[in-house]
Amino acid sequence: MRIFGIPAICLFFIVFSCDLRGQNPDIRKIIEDLTGVLVEEDDYYPAIEEITEKLFYYSEHRIDLNIATEDELADLHLLNTFQIKSLRDYIRKNGKLQSVYEMQLVFGFSRELVSRLKPFVKVSLENLRTERRLSELKPAGLIKYGSHQLLFRAERLLETQKGYLNKEEHPEQGNFYPGDPYKLYTQYKYHLSRRLFLGFTAEKDPGEEFFAGSNYYGFDFYSFHFLYQGDSWLKTLALGDYRINFGQGLTAWSSMNFDKSPYVLNIMRKERPVKKYSSSDENRFFRGAALTISHRNTDYSFFYSNKNRDANLVAQQEGDLIFSSFQQTGYHRLNSEINDEGILNEQVMGGNISFREDHFQLGLSAVYSLFEGKLENDAEPYRYFRFSGSENFSMGLDYKYSFKRYLFFGEFATSDRWKMAFLHGVQARLSERVGTALLFRNYHLAYQSLYAAPFSESSHAQNETGVYLGVKMEIFPWLTSSAYLDGYRHSWLNYLTDAPSEGWSSLVNVDFPVKENFQFNFRYQYSQEGSNDMDNESLLSQLINEKQYKMRLNVRYNFSDYISLQNRISFTECFTRNKEYEQGLLIYQDLSFKLKKWPLQVDARYGIFDTDSYHSRLYAYEQDLLYNFSIPAYYFRGFRYYMNLKYSQDFFTLYLKFGRTCFLDKESIGTGLSQIDGYTKTRIKMQLRLKW
Repeated sequence: MRIFGIPAICLFFIVFSCDLRGQNPDIRKIIEDLTGVLVEEDDYYPAIEEITEKLFYYSEHRIDLNIATEDELADLHLLNTFQIKSLRDYIRKNGKLQSVYEMQLVFGFSRELVSRLKPFVKVSLENLRTERRLSELKPAGLIKYGSHQLLFRAERLLETQKGYLNKEEHPEQGNFYPGDPYKLYTQYKYHLSRRLFLGFTAEKDPGEEFFAGSNYYGFDFYSFHFLYQGDSWLKTLALGDYRINFGQGLTAWSSMNFDKSPYVLNIMRKERPVKKYSSSDENRFFRGAALTISHRNTDYSFFYSNKNRDANLVAQQEGDLIFSSFQQTGYHRLNSEINDEGILNEQVMGGNISFREDHFQLGLSAVYSLFEGKLENDAEPYRYFRFSGSENFSMGLDYKYSFKRYLFFGEFATSDRWKMAFLHGVQARLSERVGTALLFRNYHLAYQSLYAAPFSESSHAQNETGVYLGVKMEIFPWLTSSAYLDGYRHSWLNYLTDAPSEGWSSLVNVDFPVKENFQFNFRYQYSQEGSNDMDNESLLSQLINEKQYKMRLNVRYNFSDYISLQNRISFTECFTRNKEYEQGLLIYQDLSFKLKKWPLQVDARYGIFDTDSYHSRLYAYEQDLLYNFSIPAYYFRGFRYYMNLKYSQDFFTLYLKFGRTCFLDKESIGTGLSQIDGYTKTRIKMQLRLKW
């Protein structure tokens, strides 16, 4: 592998001699830390969008710690179950908090954790009176006391892709993108305290038509949500689009989750059963009505969803439509994609009953899905036990039990033909500075639940047995370490794995919060998993261990309230299924600054990368537009730079971003209709936010 950029390495360390001064934590940096491991898979993009929107919401509407519920504190994903319980016990014993900094006296809270929480929480007795006043509002006061927000976003690649050239050169073939290269997005949101939420989302992807063709009514995707949250017998009412989260995710879970991340103790699912949906993902949500009612110590949740899904139609037999798979991309550009759009009707209904006492909770869930068509898997052996047919039913029993410094949790579930799946876990706070988590899971190879998303290595909640162990230690006030080890086994075949296989993954994360304005982080990841031997010519399947390790060194420092810098070096080495060792290197420098006299903020980056191929690619989170995100892959050899601008006034905020990747060893980028003839890839984004 060719290594270059020695000046950048020197720049990485030269600032260590600088005089540093204090600054409040940057909210966007906290989001990057939370999503740092998730960014490497496209499947997590909707999850990142959800957590980004949620944290920015709480940064503008902070949680009052004295009246916060467990659900609100869990929404931040910064506190584990023990810390939430410890905080509530402290308030119950000592009375209301007088200051945010008083959290440092709570068992299990460190100075670093309090610093992370500060942008999202507050302590205010006035908020108690405000909540009572809002709960008594009449319909005429909804507009006066509510908050409104309207977003407009547009983005595009500046280079022309092959799919748009074909439209001009070969219009008779139909092998082109009929729409323009712009991605358009608009969203309206209204909320009244934390009681009432409503809004709509509309999106058009690049290449899709706009007010023409298959999108005669404008955008390609529309979504509407209405959510009411009460504190009496009616806890939640959702109309339109919403999310469902039951138990530990073995029957239904459509919200985000972190699973294996540097937050090694946060492995237990904890979300409200019914939540609003305002994302742009066109698949993993429910459409209809849902509610949660409460009576004494028991909550009852019910939902019904009826929507059309994209699916690949292959035949029609005796009046029944036959499908080969669901279409998950959300793109409707080519004729084949347009023909698959909304062709399969799906009805989903179910419910959950949850009984709770002080230290114990027991829940029963059931979900039933019905399709106006039949799904038939193809002849690939690894799909043999995947879902097929026109209906699916799953049922689960989940529990939580806390005893002193231990928390036990788990779920048993069964699907059609009584195929079982279960997971059991325990979290323990061994001391104020040491915590651990242990989880065992066993998902039958034929267990089938279409909206399941439990703790898992793969995206399907089946064909997996594994054990996870996580440990976090605060060794010194200025040194915190966390690590996990997860081993798993698949008893049946998987994609590109033509035999039962096993693997394991691990992570070690070390934080040195030397000062509030100077943070040093080191991260090491290693994974190993069985994969097909590409050189094997025999009829018998043979597997090799595909290995990969990554190391990352990150330094973040703030010169003042207006200027901050960040440096990172990332390195990877992998042993691929082609029995070749590959390496990759990424080095970048970030600069963020604000002007004193103008409400303008600038984020910029310059990075260089050198990898042997796409297999040894590296990822890095970028600052982006509000609620948006960018996680480009760095592969082959080249450099990337971007600039992100934010201009803010009381009524509106304007965002602009320009980013370009230059490849030094490529004459074209991409394949098929997405191919660009050239060595650069440039994207420009613009967003306007109106708030009143």
